[in-house]
Amino acid sequence: MLKKTIIIAALLIGALLAYAATKLKLESEAEGLRLTRHVWSDMKHFGGYLSHQILVDEDAPGHVMAIAKW
Repeated sequence: MLKKTIIIAALLIGALLAYAATKLKLESEAEGLRLTRHVWSDMKHFGGYLSHQILVDEDAPGHVMAIAKW
């Protein structure tokens, strides 16, 4: 289901921003997106978590990005 994931974190304006990019296999894109949303919804239970946004690249099927603020 998962081809690769890249995670980048940066400290900006007193908050940690984390960027995760995932390339899902096309045949399992819907399931991968469902699991990605589930994992990020669980982050609310960790100390320091503020918010996140999940983006799906319309021009590149299977490319999912998450940006989190800690």
